Amino acid sequence: MDVSDGQKDTPRLIRPATDPQIDTDRCGGTMFCMAERTSGNPIVIIGTGLAGGNAAATLRDEGFAGPVVLLGHEPGVPFGRPPLSKTYLRAEEELDGWYVRPAGWYADHDVERRSDTAVTVDPAAHTIILASGQELAYDKVLIATGGRNRQLNIPGAGLPGLHYLRTKAECDAIKAEAAKGRRAVVIGMGFIGCEVAASLTQLGVQVTTVFPGEEPLERVLGGQVGGVVGAFHRAHGVDLRPDPARVTTAAEMGAALRAYRAWAGDPSFRTMAAASGSPIQPRASEQSVTPS
Repeated sequence: MDVSDGQKDTPRLIRPATDPQIDTDRCGGTMFCMAERTSGNPIVIIGTGLAGGNAAATLRDEGFAGPVVLLGHEPGVPFGRPPLSKTYLRAEEELDGWYVRPAGWYADHDVERRSDTAVTVDPAAHTIILASGQELAYDKVLIATGGRNRQLNIPGAGLPGLHYLRTKAECDAIKAEAAKGRRAVVIGMGFIGCEVAASLTQLGVQVTTVFPGEEPLERVLGGQVGGVVGAFHRAHGVDLRPDPARVTTAAEMGAALRAYRAWAGDPSFRTMAAASGSPIQPRASEQSVTPS
């Protein structure tokens, strides 16, 4: 399969690894192998999450030796996020076991990590305009920006003590607040909301949850399983505040923030907006792609 990607003087080839022109040892027995490029510009991976990190690692694992740039705003190396609502939040585990590759691997394998954000991608010119104002030329680009939390857009959304959970920094902020005897509201009881509520409870925080429907996880697992999950949380002291009328997300959030304002005189009270409580949206919406 020939792929021209818009540059007539430097065609790119992706051939089956069984093609006699391909060194199958270098390709590691994979189905497809990318030939070496000649433009000198890098493959740019926009996004430093799990997908972006694995893309960079796969390029090197499969023998690609050209320049690779991993571009993203989140500090640190790419890692898996599951511990953020569980073991890392409870300070039982560090994140290094969840790294896509060890921190030193990127420099050792000539993968450049750049802390910046892509603003505009121009496929015709093969350029990316960065938030810093710099222009970055590329040979190929992979957009692997993942998702971000939907931010509250209602009165009270800027109150102090309101936390989201998606990044390590956001988790660290919650950990700093989660002291025994304090109180917190978790907005939403999907998978992440349930995990955060359980983790905070184990840390000695008094947890109240606000969510639509009658039981946690009802929307994805059904009422019967949701009832079992709800009973588990109640048995461990979590105060569940379901809304059988299934109000809209904005109204749900507004109710929680009204409760926050009512309790704001208590310095121990904090609101945690977990990732599943305020569903994620594609981070790719931050990018602007200029038609070629």
